[in-house]
Amino acid sequence: MPNNPFSIALDTCIGEGSLALISGDELVAEREGLRGRGGRPDVVNALSLFIRENRASAQDLETLYVTRGPGSFTGVRTGLSVAKGLSSVFSLKVAACTVMDAMNVLCGAERCFTVIFAGRGQVAYRLCRGDGKRIVNEPQIAHSICSNEEFIEIAAAEGISKVIAEPRLSCPDGASFKDLLAANDITLSSSGGNIATLAWKFLRDNPPELPEPMYTRDFEAGVGR
Repeated sequence: MPNNPFSIALDTCIGEGSLALISGDELVAEREGLRGRGGRPDVVNALSLFIRENRASAQDLETLYVTRGPGSFTGVRTGLSVAKGLSSVFSLKVAACTVMDAMNVLCGAERCFTVIFAGRGQVAYRLCRGDGKRIVNEPQIAHSICSNEEFIEIAAAEGISKVIAEPRLSCPDGASFKDLLAANDITLSSSGGNIATLAWKFLRDNPPELPEPMYTRDFEAGVGR
């Protein structure tokens, strides 16, 4: 194993969660799914086992990268609680970003939307500029929420032809979100299941945010950020 200090990346906002172990600038291992015995989410034990399986220990860790939302309400709270707890016990640095910023690293060289499922026929989205950098001080492209149909109109108005979305995203009537986009000449690419790895990659090149929660309910109250 490399001799550099280890870092861990954690996402509990999307799906069943994910982990990544990093040494220096090298991705050592990844894991998708943080369920324990009985199929229940068990982030602390999954994290502990993941570290041990890769011949590291919590004392070896230097930085913890974590997504701060949006996504599952319980997932957002769980991930940030675990991150803050580990930081306190092991004196780790905590670097946070949003899920949509993490997905930004998949946009390539073109502007695109990063999108997650927000429930009740809605999606939460952010416009990314295509170079993997965070966009700041531009309220018109803040994190926002809308219906699936409204999203198509917004993408068309922005001239966007590419969307990065979490794997489970689909329309409430059963038609796939991919088909809805394809009908409007918009390409859909999946983020894949390991959002934790994407968060680490994003935070290598962008300043971290504070590990404070971002919920889709904030968007519904008109607080796009």
